[in-house]
Amino acid sequence: MEIWKSMAHDKIEGTRVTFNTLLDGFAKQGQYTDVRDVVSEFERIRLPPTVLTYNMLMNAYVRGGQHLKLPQLYKEMATHNL
Repeated sequence: MEIWKSMAHDKIEGTRVTFNTLLDGFAKQGQYTDVRDVVSEFERIRLPPTVLTYNMLMNAYVRGGQHLKLPQLYKEMATHNL
């Protein structure tokens, strides 16, 4: 999350594209804990996640060996009407 901290320090506001790009990178590395941090930041600035966001989350969880957490993601998607 160093890149995120650098952006915040430089007062660069993230967009949905920024967040999804970070998610994609973390997902490819199987870094599901970093992915959750990005989603928390989405929520903090009131930027609702999209279907693409959840697809990347699922990818990160599977690559990170956290496939048992997938049902919770489906529930979260339902709360966001996705």
